[in-house]
Amino acid sequence: MSSFDLLCVRSLTRRGYGMLQVVLVAAVAMISSPAAAEKVLRIGVNALPPFLGNPFATTATPSITTLSAFFDQLTRVDRTGVVVPWLATRWENIDPYTWRFHLRKNVIFSNGAPFNASAVINTVNYLTSPESLTQGTRRELPFLKSVRRIDDYTVDIITSEQVPFFPRYTSSLVIAEPTAWRELGAEEYARQPVSTGPFRLDEWLPTKAKMTAFRESWRSPQVDRLEVIALVQISSRVQALQSGNIHISTNLGPDDIQAVEASGGTGMSWVAAAVQGISFVLDKPNIFDDVRIRRALNMAVNRDLITQALLDGTAVPAHQPAPRVAFGYNPSVLPYPYDLEAAEALLAEAGYPDGFSFTMETSLGAANIAAIYQQVAADLKRIGVEMIIRVRPVAPFLADNLNGFYKSDAVTWRWPVWPTVDVLRSMLIHSCRQRVPWYCDREFQPVIDAAFREWDSDKALELRHQIMQQYHDQAPAIFLYEEPLFAGLAPGVAGFEDIHGFVSYDQITIGD
Repeated sequence: MSSFDLLCVRSLTRRGYGMLQVVLVAAVAMISSPAAAEKVLRIGVNALPPFLGNPFATTATPSITTLSAFFDQLTRVDRTGVVVPWLATRWENIDPYTWRFHLRKNVIFSNGAPFNASAVINTVNYLTSPESLTQGTRRELPFLKSVRRIDDYTVDIITSEQVPFFPRYTSSLVIAEPTAWRELGAEEYARQPVSTGPFRLDEWLPTKAKMTAFRESWRSPQVDRLEVIALVQISSRVQALQSGNIHISTNLGPDDIQAVEASGGTGMSWVAAAVQGISFVLDKPNIFDDVRIRRALNMAVNRDLITQALLDGTAVPAHQPAPRVAFGYNPSVLPYPYDLEAAEALLAEAGYPDGFSFTMETSLGAANIAAIYQQVAADLKRIGVEMIIRVRPVAPFLADNLNGFYKSDAVTWRWPVWPTVDVLRSMLIHSCRQRVPWYCDREFQPVIDAAFREWDSDKALELRHQIMQQYHDQAPAIFLYEEPLFAGLAPGVAGFEDIHGFVSYDQITIGD
């Protein structure tokens, strides 16, 4: 300290010196005290995306549970089935094949690049190129043809066929940052995704995705970091929640909710826009070619027992390939009767009076699903049919099914209508429209194609009702129930909501 500084200090009054001491003590305290603790949100899931951060690989769960922390689509469909703005703020139909989208301004990607027409053009151009043929989004949007720029924040998307409800389908159109996509390529982009969502990826680990808040996102999050942790066993997710190692546990069952609430947490349940079922693989000649056998198995399953006893009354029995929330659900379709005698008579009529055996592959994962499949097997056993259950890990199970590599007589493919919440959504993967179809009724396919093209709302609804009745009558699957979903929240967690698989991570808060 200089002599001038000493002179100034000595000239202070006692009161002034005391005030100086207070200021110095406060300054030292500020320097020595630790920074405010980071808020790290941890969510337990049954699996991480098998394709990492590839925005176009799939729109299926569990992948989108993780990917909704990164990516945004042009539109979204809310819980009631209404299309709402997202990266596009509004849209209009220009002609039967052209839709104009007005894009949200002041949105940036996690590398600082602006979201604008160029990003949409790059995405559509990729999804209409030969390089995208194996991508899940390409299968969701097979009618994309081209795109043109109107101005920096307006684009026209042109389809190869008339798609009157096209804005529903752009809820699958996730937008990638064009420069990073071109420079990195699809494989490396999946490891280093660049996105507009609330978090940016730090690291992919075998069982964990670690992320940091992207504060410049148009959906800035409430926490500093996010960890999505893969815990395959439901019991592991429940224990992790109870011990405080995670804040949210997904893919639970009704019994697990009771355990969560008993330990002070909060249980949640809601109905997904999907039907759970066991689909018969009909891509080659086999025992299920005979519709009488398929109907017999549907009549042998006690759906009321499953939904009431194993799902605690949270589910509704299904008899068509769509839930009630979907546009096109047919309320006139009659339930399959639970009738063992009639089922046995159909089997005998088809030439199998003593029954038969078949293999069914599953990845489990859904609420109480192991017990449910065991119950289905027990029900079928009563009519002499043995269902041999083979359990596979989620990632290879999904990859094989998406690419048509079926290794069993039946698979537990869901019949989802998200994200469009239109019954035709499930027809993209459960009809001749699938790239490698497991079920394809070529005589009926023109009705499905006509439903996609119909502009008149009443006629469009009637065509969808015909499709639901046809699938009920042909029974290509054992339709089980409208799928309920369950999650557990630790004390102090708020803002969690899963809408058709999309989690708004920016809305979630956690306690101190």
